[in-house]
Amino acid sequence: MRKLIFILLWLALAAVIYGQLTFTNELLSAAQKGGAEAQFQLGICYQDGLGVQQDMMIAYQWYGLAAEQGHPGAQNNLGYCYFNGEGVAQDKKEAVKWYRQAANKGLAAAQFSLGMCYETGEGIVKNKKEALKWYEMAADQGHARAQYFLGRLYCNGGGVDQDKFEAIKWFRLAAAQNEIEAINDLAYCYKYGEGTAPDPKEAVRWYRRGAELGDAHSQYNLGLAYASGEGMNQNKSEALSWYLSAAEKNHPAAHYSLGLAHLNGEGTAKNATEAEKWLLSSANLNFAEAQYALGKEYYTGANLAKNHAEAAKWFLRAADQGHSTAQYEIGLSYAFGDGVPENAYEAFFWLSLAAAKGEEDAVSARDLLASEFSAKDIDNILERIEVWFGDHYTE
Repeated sequence: MRKLIFILLWLALAAVIYGQLTFTNELLSAAQKGGAEAQFQLGICYQDGLGVQQDMMIAYQWYGLAAEQGHPGAQNNLGYCYFNGEGVAQDKKEAVKWYRQAANKGLAAAQFSLGMCYETGEGIVKNKKEALKWYEMAADQGHARAQYFLGRLYCNGGGVDQDKFEAIKWFRLAAAQNEIEAINDLAYCYKYGEGTAPDPKEAVRWYRRGAELGDAHSQYNLGLAYASGEGMNQNKSEALSWYLSAAEKNHPAAHYSLGLAHLNGEGTAKNATEAEKWLLSSANLNFAEAQYALGKEYYTGANLAKNHAEAAKWFLRAADQGHSTAQYEIGLSYAFGDGVPENAYEAFFWLSLAAAKGEEDAVSARDLLASEFSAKDIDNILERIEVWFGDHYTE
């Protein structure tokens, strides 16, 4: 307990010191005389360019000298250098070695980093139980990222029995420290009743907190809540405002929602030009729903100028991301030569993918085409489908 209190006091003091840290000749002299703390601080100056030109190689050298003397902060930062290949050749096994030395001295940041190495298997054999252990040690010291990662393990059942109630406990602790991913996951849990009773108002409260911190995902979800009136009074104009905030940070779904709002006149006047602009920007950010929506709009000409070649282009883009309805649509396009050259082979391929994902109309369309192919042709297409699934759905 005395050791833990000392570490917490040291970290509190360090936050004050390093907030004012800058390179001085006095600091350099102390480091050259072998002072571990001075060497560590000098490493930070070179790493962050505090009063001196940034130089990770020199930072690495000073961290190494302090780390050899047992300085926990320097050991952690030396681990960072090795892990990321900054100032030294990347060596994740060496990173784990230094993280462990600092972690064993009780440094929360190092305990968290060591936990990450165990969780991902980087620099060491993957072991989620060990990851859990180190996350717990860091989380108990108030390390926000460790609290979030610990919650995630409990949520998914990694290295421990799944316990979403326990996950929420850790998400809440991390969220209270403005850990953005924890804020979003906690809001999600309240929205959908994961580990707790559904509470739309509480979900909105956390999304608002994230939104006010400038997080695009929170801003987008707050916009959705305003649009639907879930957990608050419906206000589609306010929804539009939050979509815009998220879109400014290139949130693809926010661009898409802005496109739909202008297309349907929700929260704003109908404006096909604005709708097309936002749908195109979302589609170019590889948002499959926007790509499919553009395809439908160009195909039907209901709001945008009819262009079947453009429709086929966007159906294909969405289809290759696994959008099953787009796979069906591009399959039909190839079958009838609508917007693309007629190609029964391509039609059968895309209709088969759509059928495999439950598109009922694709099943009958595929079966109609099957008579055009030999057994060998179908085997070749099935091999291509297998490769496609392997490329698109790897763990």
